[in-house]
Amino acid sequence: MKIKLIIFFGTILFCFLAKNAVTELLNAEEEGVKEFILNSPTGPTSLKDYKGKIVLMYFGFLSCPEACPTTFANVAHAFKKLKKKDLDQVVLLFISLDPERDNISDMKDYVEYFHGNIVPLHGDINYVKRVAKFYHAQFRKIDLGEGMGYTIDHTLNLLVLNRSGEVIKNLGQNHNSISILRGIEDAIKEFP
Repeated sequence: MKIKLIIFFGTILFCFLAKNAVTELLNAEEEGVKEFILNSPTGPTSLKDYKGKIVLMYFGFLSCPEACPTTFANVAHAFKKLKKKDLDQVVLLFISLDPERDNISDMKDYVEYFHGNIVPLHGDINYVKRVAKFYHAQFRKIDLGEGMGYTIDHTLNLLVLNRSGEVIKNLGQNHNSISILRGIEDAIKEFP
C-alpha cells in the first residue's frame, strides 16, 4: 500500500512539475532564455541545476543505429582527455527525442556505458518538441513500413553552453572527439 501511495504522489508531483515546465518554457521563449525541466534518473532536472558548469547538449534516441552512439563515444573520449578539475566542470545532457520507446532507466544504463558525466533527460513528446525547437534541433518520426516500426530522423548538432546556460557554440553535425575536446577547453578558458 505504501508503495502505491508513493507512486501515486510521485506521479502527481511529476505532472505538476511538467505542467509548470511548459509554462516556464513559454515564458523563456518570450524572454530569450533557454530553460527547461525534464525528468532524469534523479527526478525533475532543470538546466538551472547545471549553472556554473559547461554543458554539452545533444538530442537523440536510444535505438539510433549509428549517429548517437558515435557521438557518445566521441564525447566520452574527449571527457577522458580532460584533467579531473576540468572534467568536474562539464556535463553532457542527452535529451531523448523518442520518449515513446526510451525510458529513463534504460537511458541511464545506456549512457553509463559511455561516461558518468552524461545525463539522460526524458519528457512528454510535446514538451520535448518545444525544447528541441528552442535549441534548433529538428527531428521527425519515419515509419519503416509494415511491421518494421519507426525510426527518428534528427539533426546531429552538439551544442556547447556556457556556465550561465547560453549556447556559445554549435559543434555541428560532423563533430569528433578532437573538436569536442577543443570546444570544451575553449569554453572553460573563455568562461572560467
